Amino acid sequence: MRSLMTLVAAAMLVAACSSGGDTDATGPGDAEVLFEPAASTGPDPFTESVATTSITAESAEAVGAETAPGVVLAGTSPGLYGGSGDQAVCDPAQLVAFLEANPEKAEAWASVVGIAPADIAAYVDGLTPVVLLHDTQVTNHGFGDGVATPRQSVLEAGTAVMVDQVGVPRVRCACGNPLAEPVPVSDAGSDVIAIVPGPVGAPPVIDVDTGEEVPAPEPVDFCGTVEAMVADVGGGPGSESVEAYVARLADWLTQLVAISEDIPGFPTDGY
Repeated sequence: MRSLMTLVAAAMLVAACSSGGDTDATGPGDAEVLFEPAASTGPDPFTESVATTSITAESAEAVGAETAPGVVLAGTSPGLYGGSGDQAVCDPAQLVAFLEANPEKAEAWASVVGIAPADIAAYVDGLTPVVLLHDTQVTNHGFGDGVATPRQSVLEAGTAVMVDQVGVPRVRCACGNPLAEPVPVSDAGSDVIAIVPGPVGAPPVIDVDTGEEVPAPEPVDFCGTVEAMVADVGGGPGSESVEAYVARLADWLTQLVAISEDIPGFPTDGY
């Protein structure tokens, strides 16, 4: 049976339906840029690797869209990110668990993305694990002397990252490092791209095995399900038996809880 916390949270979302209810990456233009191969951890990692699969730079570049050298692209442009079908390229839960077990690192990590350490799980839940299809410049953050230490890095095509809803890389999976938008520099390399925020929405992802776009998941429609439930059972049992009415109501509530658990930050403990 699901926990009382889960059911209460679902009830709060029903009420919301009824009522209608970055860190600035700056630095010198002549900063040194570190090239980081896809398979390397790199210096000063925040965590153990949370990457779960490996894709070569050649495989990644083979399915990436053609771009002009040194171009700056919106994060939701097609051809920037790939994956490997149904296999996730990173383990977000492992990243969250590691940071929760290391409070000093969690505080430094959270400071980069501008959140409280207690909000890391919800923040990571909203990221999409993908691989870069081009060599990409980012502001990388290692961990040293108890703080996050920024550096300009070029991540090789094939690097596993997690991106936000505007398509900007926010985590490097091989080291758990938080990422930010790059600072323009003179020696990043002419074949390197930079990624800036695009319109809100999950970036398109290319299956590196087939070269085809991976369909985006269906959006969670909690409020639409509430409306359908109210239309179906909102008037009470009517002429049907109480047992039949309760069974239908229980089925609707089960659907609502299942949908709720796909919403980032929704409590799912207590099964």
